[in-house]
Amino acid sequence: MSETDDQVKITIIREARDVYQIVPKLMSARAVEVDTETTGLDPLNDRVRLIQFGLEDEVFVIDTWATGPDVIRDCFAAFFSSTSVLKIYMNADFDLRFLSSNFGFRHRRIYDIYLASKVLSNGISAHTYHHSLAAIAKRYLNVELDKTEQRSDWSADVLTDSQLEYAGNDVSIMRRIMQVQIRLLQKYGLVDTVRLENNAIVAVARMELDGVYVQPEMWSEMITELTVEYLEATRKLKLAFGLPNINLNSTQQVKKALAAGGIVVESTNSKILQPLARQHPVVALLLNYRGISKLLSTYGYGVPGAKRKKNQVFFLERINPRTGRIHPNFILVGPETGRMACEKPNVQNVVQIGKAAFRQCFIGQINPATGKRNKIIVCDFSAVELRILAHLSGDANMRQAIIAGGDLHVACACLMFGVTPESIIAGRDPITGEKIHGPNYWMRSASKSISFGLIYGRGAKSLAEQLGVSIQEAKGYMQKYFSIYSSIATYLQDCADTAVRTRQCRTFIGRIRHFEFEWTDSAARSSVEREGKNTPVQGGNSEILKYALYLVHTALDDLGYTDMGVKMVNAVHDGRTCRG
Repeated sequence: MSETDDQVKITIIREARDVYQIVPKLMSARAVEVDTETTGLDPLNDRVRLIQFGLEDEVFVIDTWATGPDVIRDCFAAFFSSTSVLKIYMNADFDLRFLSSNFGFRHRRIYDIYLASKVLSNGISAHTYHHSLAAIAKRYLNVELDKTEQRSDWSADVLTDSQLEYAGNDVSIMRRIMQVQIRLLQKYGLVDTVRLENNAIVAVARMELDGVYVQPEMWSEMITELTVEYLEATRKLKLAFGLPNINLNSTQQVKKALAAGGIVVESTNSKILQPLARQHPVVALLLNYRGISKLLSTYGYGVPGAKRKKNQVFFLERINPRTGRIHPNFILVGPETGRMACEKPNVQNVVQIGKAAFRQCFIGQINPATGKRNKIIVCDFSAVELRILAHLSGDANMRQAIIAGGDLHVACACLMFGVTPESIIAGRDPITGEKIHGPNYWMRSASKSISFGLIYGRGAKSLAEQLGVSIQEAKGYMQKYFSIYSSIATYLQDCADTAVRTRQCRTFIGRIRHFEFEWTDSAARSSVEREGKNTPVQGGNSEILKYALYLVHTALDDLGYTDMGVKMVNAVHDGRTCRG
């Protein structure tokens, strides 16, 4: 061991025997700060160089290359899976993935100062993008951190004293930040929210590391078919404009071409064009062209002839050659509702439209040990947001429809339109199990659109556009809906009024969303009213999903299914996907 004495006692460990000596200290502690320094940002290809453990009066910095990985596995497997020791992290998602990938550790009972910072600052614009360790230390402790060594070479044969000191100081400050945060969490009633996020991030980090399999040949076939559709859509649109050389991606040229055909618009935004599509075939062609272009850009290799953007990585290029799977980045606390988000790539909102049925490509990967393809199990919460709305509003009719069972959207449609369930869904196909649509099936779609539209604060104009009816008809549907579910109407209006008056709203677990707006700005107030209605429901849905992720992940571990190859591989907003 070697020691340096500065603000905190930092002990550098390079010998295996010294690693074994510190294990009892860590296992007997109530809380231990944990950090890593790595050779890169990819847990599947890069390596952990240092692991830092912080106690109240001492920091241990372990050079894992000097001690060897087997010593690390042997000494710390029980520590990381312990439920009696709280592990304190800064951006736990990063460290958990690296520690699991490099050493096979499983994780329990953590506290992430990064997640707590996001929860405490939710909706406060000054803090939106300021959750680095330096920013958090400044905000909660008024301490300036020197991050010069953060981007230094951690793969060098011999690390400098400055690097080792940096590593030790980084981990030593996290406990103090947590202590300040906990006082604030208790003050504002956010303890349960942060506990939920801390539990969920363990499951999410594992899910990211395990990855999701996509059948590349099936995917490529769909891209080829879409490319053919794109070329045909381009030909038809140019023919309709009568301009063979028009640049269809130029807003000015498209506006000019539309105006020449008697269609004068301020913008070519889809919200502006959508209502005109029924009256003007050329607008429908334009929207179709753009839709196919977006699909090719999102899931393919861009439209034919387009230049690749700087640093652009296409969907199939995200497949890791080592695992054969895509390992996306899930953002546990994404939008201000608390909902999860996903990027690089987004596997939560993969389309399933006509020939672009990309969801079908998410199938089981062939297990090399057995030669058999793994099974995919998909489960979700049925009409979960309506169930949350029924719970929060206490509406008797909605609650009764839920208790009665069956398709909730059908039940709502029957009450709204006075028809029988059989006229909406006539039955199910005896072979495929698919619904057989009755003559009034459109009523189910209308009921679903109205229900979710009202949750998201949608007005009559927006609803009319979606349903393809007049604004007056849409207003009639909304009035009918609220006459049946009167308590929902009262609840949503109360949510809107409270959000404007208090400049915040809460989910049922207690998450706070702050609103910043000028009182004289009517558009801003309207936006706050919509978000005030939406956040308790959408945020509540997200919290149920996160709790389910934690429970399923823990159960798979505790019951031994993880060791049998059963993994969670995806989490969409109202469900989970497992393979095994």
